[in-house]
Amino acid sequence: MMKNIATAAALLVLAGCNPAAAPAGGNQSANGATATSNGSGGQTTGNAVSAAPALDRAYLVGRWTDNGDCSNATEFAESGQFQTSGGAGGSWSLAGDRLTLAGGQTIVMQVVVIDQNTINIVNPDSSVGRSTRC
Repeated sequence: MMKNIATAAALLVLAGCNPAAAPAGGNQSANGATATSNGSGGQTTGNAVSAAPALDRAYLVGRWTDNGDCSNATEFAESGQFQTSGGAGGSWSLAGDRLTLAGGQTIVMQVVVIDQNTINIVNPDSSVGRSTRC
């Protein structure tokens, strides 16, 4: 079972994941909005604590780790190539919130931006993992 971006990239290239499509939809918020009480009759409003950055190719470019260890990170290059810390790699692309990694096989996962340096990954099996920027 994949947990996050670097793990998915390593498994894709090294172990050959089965091709899969990203899960359909979901109720996750990509902007960090939280429901808070406004103190009048128990109504809730969606107030953004802080706006999350926009998810685009430029946001993903860089090194990402699954466990806080930047010596074990996956790098996403502006050229559309990725490389794991073990030297394996392939290509990546982003369409909306769907990240496609292609190596020996192809995998598509949903990216949910938490903040400038943190993302959640929703894997094809619906498991969720967290990755952080190095």
